[in-house]
Amino acid sequence: MAISLISWNCHGYRAHLAHRVHPICVGLQETMLSPLIQTKLKHYNIIRKDNIHDARPIGGVALLYSQSFLLK
Repeated sequence: MAISLISWNCHGYRAHLAHRVHPICVGLQETMLSPLIQTKLKHYNIIRKDNIHDARPIGGVALLYSQSFLLK
C-alpha cells in the first residue's frame, strides 16, 4: 500500500486540495481557525490546535487523516 502525505502552509484552511489528491494524511499549518469554526472534510478525521491572540485566530495547525487509516 502506498502512503501519501501532504504538508501545506495554507494561510487559511481550504479543503479542495485533499479532494483532488486523496492522501492518507494532510498536515496543515497557518489554518487561521477559531475554535467556534467547525471543520469537516468527507472521509477524513481532523485533529487541530487553534491559536487565538487578541480575540483573533492566528497560526494554528491541523492534521487530517483518512478514515480508512487505522491509528493505534
